[in-house]
Amino acid sequence: MSPQPKPPRRVIVGNREDGRSYVVSDTENPYQYNRGGGSTIYFNEIWTFDNCPVDISNHSDGADRPLSHSPPLNGAHFRVIESKKEDNKKIDQEKADEFFASMNRTGLSEK
Repeated sequence: MSPQPKPPRRVIVGNREDGRSYVVSDTENPYQYNRGGGSTIYFNEIWTFDNCPVDISNHSDGADRPLSHSPPLNGAHFRVIESKKEDNKKIDQEKADEFFASMNRTGLSEK
C-alpha cells in the first residue's frame, strides 16, 4: 500500500450571537479513511449535515460521527476523495468489501 496522503486543510467557521463570523478551527482534516484491503484510495470526511438549510448556530463538529457511506435522509456528506492508480492484484477484495459493508446502511439514506 502506498503511504497515506497528507490530509487536506479544514477550516470551520461559526457565527457569533451578534451575527459576525469567526474561525472555530483551522487544522488538517482529522477524519481520513482508507478504502481498505490494500487500496490506495483515501477519503476525507470534511463535514456532514442532517438537514437543509444547515443550522449554523450549532458549533459541534459535523464530521465527528460514526462513518457512514449513505448520507442522512435530509442532509449530505462533504468528502474529498484522493485516489492513485491502483494495482488490483494487491487489493484484498474481501477486506475492501468488508470495510464498505461496515459503512452501509439499509436503503439509500441513513434513517
